[in-house]
Amino acid sequence: MSIAKLYSILRAFWRGAQEGQAGDILIPIMGISGAGKSSFINAFKIAGGGSAKVGHTLQVCTHGIIMYSIRLPNELASEYKAVIKSRRIVLVDTPGFDTSAEDSDTLFKITEWLNKQYTKRATLGGVVYMCDISMNRINKAARVNVERLEKMLGGSNSFQRVVLVTAAWDAVKPEVGAKREEEFCLSFWRELIAGGAVVKRTRNLAGPAPSGHVEVLRHILQSLRT
Repeated sequence: MSIAKLYSILRAFWRGAQEGQAGDILIPIMGISGAGKSSFINAFKIAGGGSAKVGHTLQVCTHGIIMYSIRLPNELASEYKAVIKSRRIVLVDTPGFDTSAEDSDTLFKITEWLNKQYTKRATLGGVVYMCDISMNRINKAARVNVERLEKMLGGSNSFQRVVLVTAAWDAVKPEVGAKREEEFCLSFWRELIAGGAVVKRTRNLAGPAPSGHVEVLRHILQSLRT
């Protein structure tokens, strides 16, 4: 094993073993494997440098829960200075959902991890659920375990802190993407939207000029004001 490979493994383990601290605003990034969770995180500047590992193969890239403290984008820094103060904004990369048997276990582990962070006086700012609009696996990508999500958030009245994010609009014809998004909203996401969840679009997350990700974070920060 090369030194570089060993360093990569140790760094991933250290990040995976990190715990939140008092005042942290935690934002879990969830969704099916390959939906763009890591790319969404990398669209922001990670405090201390580094980046979330993005998978380019069929293998699941994120196996554990990994925390990334980010720097607030300039356009949000002054607007939400009073809300943030000296607190950290932490995006939490989570294992992807792949099979129905494993999905429930994955969401349970995320919930258990969050419960542990609550004892440290960390705050769940919101939940970002990613869906690649260009994928053909519409049902699998869009399905959300609403019942467990309710438990995670403390009830369906907290769905206003859920942002359903469709990614990769730059990789699909607009009319195709719009039709898929409409199907999500009318079926799999209907209950979440009725409870206050919002839908946001992102583009080019892995490219040099990503867009839409700042608006997702703005919505979550705005929800902390209310």
